[in-house]
Amino acid sequence: MVHIVKQIHDNTVNLEQWDRIPFPSPLGSYLNFVYTIDQDAGTFTLSKRSTVNGVLMPLALEATLAEICEISSISVETLRQRSRSPAPDIEKDSESQFDPMNLKPWNHRPDLPTAMLELQQQFFLDFVFLWRSWIDDPITWNHESPVFKAFSRAILRLASWDFEVSYDCDVELPIDHSSIPSWNFPESEQYWFHGCLILLQSDLQSPQLLRTAIAKAKAFVDGSNRTPHKVSSIIISPHHVAFVELSQDSVMCSEVLPLLADLSATQFPPSFRRLSRVLSSGCRKTTWANKEQSIFPLPSEVLSEIVRISEPRDAVSLA
Repeated sequence: MVHIVKQIHDNTVNLEQWDRIPFPSPLGSYLNFVYTIDQDAGTFTLSKRSTVNGVLMPLALEATLAEICEISSISVETLRQRSRSPAPDIEKDSESQFDPMNLKPWNHRPDLPTAMLELQQQFFLDFVFLWRSWIDDPITWNHESPVFKAFSRAILRLASWDFEVSYDCDVELPIDHSSIPSWNFPESEQYWFHGCLILLQSDLQSPQLLRTAIAKAKAFVDGSNRTPHKVSSIIISPHHVAFVELSQDSVMCSEVLPLLADLSATQFPPSFRRLSRVLSSGCRKTTWANKEQSIFPLPSEVLSEIVRISEPRDAVSLA
């Protein structure tokens, strides 16, 4: 391994024969350790399991590529534990411009169970179960990791039915620790999605952190070109999600909900039901029916024929 690291550090190896991945692979339940070489950051990381307070947890040890080149063999003693991001400054967060009394509760009435909602829920449970190795590993599932950005985007797309039928029949199954998520996702932590402002945060466990996130969302809206009367925002952390509605005279916020119920995908989290209601229902969307009027109604026979001859992805778009 040291020989390979030296070749990569000295640029004497042909990396065209290697598979480049956008982010580190998880430790999973199949491997005892994982080596990660980040050529851009110039680091070498060893992921392994370690007992902390009697609990077996993933542990990341790292060194620079230059440091690895100076030793003869790699061992735990030659690496150092990866430093975690500093804890949020609660006192600083408490200075947010929003007083807790100014946050009005934003309650959503749950939708009645339907066949489409049950199908959507099953998609979500299957997704969490198949990719649980990535979500279960704190080395990959944290706010600073692009894994969090990728999977947050995937959850939002599932909640909004934002996907299409694919003709790609070469997808490798089953999905395991060696599978690589291949969908696109924004690099930014703040972006618009289906008319909602998405804000990715490190933590939402304290009211101070929640108010700080709301202040960021309001500042983003005030600085953007979009000036609607009301803006719905979804704030997501690796373990929680909150829903906020910003208007000129008030700020409404839901309770903070767990993002996932369990990684075994045996329980359905209420947060996804709330996500699906906000993103895929008509509860907050302005109807465009007044712009789609026609004096010539489309006969149902013609519509049925269009659906019958359409390709699968065209039928999804038409729906």
